[in-house]
Amino acid sequence: RVPSEDLSAVMGAARRGHRSAWAVLEEIDAGAGGPSVTDGGRQVIARLLGDLRRLRDLAHARPAGEVLYAFLKQSGWLAEMAAEGTAASEEMLANVARFFDIVRNRSALLVDHRAVFLIPHLATLIEAGDDPGTADPDLDFDAVSVLTVHKAKGLEFPVVVIPGLVAGRFPSAARRAALAMPESLITASATDVDPHLPEERRLFFVAMTRARDELILTHAADYGGARSRQVSPFVLEALDLPTSAVAAAGSSVPSIDPRERIAAFATAESQQLGPRTEPIEGPLTLSHSSLDAYLTCPRKFQYSHVLRVPTAPHHSIVYGAALHQAVQEFHRSESRGQVLSQAELEAVFERAWTNEGFVSREHEQARLSAGRTALHMFRAAQLAPDAVVPAWVERDFAFSLDGDRIRGRFDRVDIVPIEGSVADDPAAAFAAASGGRADVIEPTLQLLGREAVTITDYKSSDVRDPVKARQRARDSLQLQIYAMAYEAMTGRLPDALQLHFLDSGLVGRVPVESDRLAKARDRIRTAAGGIRARDYEARPDTMACTYCPYREICPSSAAR
Repeated sequence: RVPSEDLSAVMGAARRGHRSAWAVLEEIDAGAGGPSVTDGGRQVIARLLGDLRRLRDLAHARPAGEVLYAFLKQSGWLAEMAAEGTAASEEMLANVARFFDIVRNRSALLVDHRAVFLIPHLATLIEAGDDPGTADPDLDFDAVSVLTVHKAKGLEFPVVVIPGLVAGRFPSAARRAALAMPESLITASATDVDPHLPEERRLFFVAMTRARDELILTHAADYGGARSRQVSPFVLEALDLPTSAVAAAGSSVPSIDPRERIAAFATAESQQLGPRTEPIEGPLTLSHSSLDAYLTCPRKFQYSHVLRVPTAPHHSIVYGAALHQAVQEFHRSESRGQVLSQAELEAVFERAWTNEGFVSREHEQARLSAGRTALHMFRAAQLAPDAVVPAWVERDFAFSLDGDRIRGRFDRVDIVPIEGSVADDPAAAFAAASGGRADVIEPTLQLLGREAVTITDYKSSDVRDPVKARQRARDSLQLQIYAMAYEAMTGRLPDALQLHFLDSGLVGRVPVESDRLAKARDRIRTAAGGIRARDYEARPDTMACTYCPYREICPSSAAR
């Protein structure tokens, strides 16, 4: 936001002196010469240079994703886009989120994920034709989506318009690939046929088949050149027409008034679309994370699942993800009859670890040590004589509730055969099959069949009070969703649900209760109704806002 007149002066001075704009800006900021700028421009330049210097220093030590987020946050740009609430700002946020995904995914492939190493990697991908596309359009919104033919794959629209269908544009003229295929990898038969035209024809077919109700193919005889343009041969092929069918129509180009040519460059009036208020039609696809976000605060759901506003990396997410990866790999090896050693378990944990989001190097080392301790307790418990090998590990599920689809993944499901008579004393029989924990089995527990089914969700949080652990399990919407999913898959409810807190080794265990399942279904219906109505009104709460990752950009946050 350097004023236009000052920016022109800076760029002119840089060009005349064969110097970079940065060098000229530094001269102005230091008062050591340079072009004359306004007082307001001088203040903006000082702020700009201060931001860039801080980010430059940060980029030396921290991953590219952290630098990118720091820029968006410190500049205030992220908060502005989030607060604007228009379709245009939502699209901008979606594209920023898309770029964040690219930066993080590509960074994970590099030995060093700092910006100085990532940027040449991205540049090489773009040079090879892998130019990162924009975010996928929202098909629920009544608007025109402008896509390349490549991006149209897999999307269905009521009406599709394919413009510019003239020879030389579509099919385009063959160009040499930026990264040529090595001759040693090309077979003799492959060199006999130019693959360009068949590939262009396939792309044209893809574009046409994206239309559900109406397809409009357009071309113009005049694209500003001296000669008229002929309709694409692909159009003739699609309509089964001979070449002569359009020869006469394209033989002459009506002259265009020069004033009309000039007027074509006039700036069009932009129409700013307001926030999206129309209800979402059709079934929703929901997960525990989306439901929990909406029930906590609809605005949080909008930021995280609709706009997908990027958040700063947090150490708790890194820690929890690495622990879950290690536990998952232990159980999978166990199911194959192989028990990971402590060293192997810790190696999995460390491979899944990233150094993003920690306060300091000391903080990171402390969390690594805590994770190793937690895994030591976990492995010892799994090797105990009464331990059970899980029947399911990280198994996906999906079920319907009132037409909406609820998806997720079980961390762990234990299915244990019951010995003896179940009818005499089901609670005692279940307690015997579950390691003698009769103290936490309530009298209302009823066994269905001769197997005891327990569903476990692993948590990385440090809970050491057994009463609190059981209460957390009772209140867990995620465990209730697991119970519904298991019933949908097998025709029966599980017998118990539990949270296993890895940091302490404590397990909070509760039976499945019909009234809690009914309340969970009502909560899901409440969230689904609000999401379908696009009701994203903020519900500020001091505790929830304090731990919300969007507290610094949300104008309604109680933690600001």
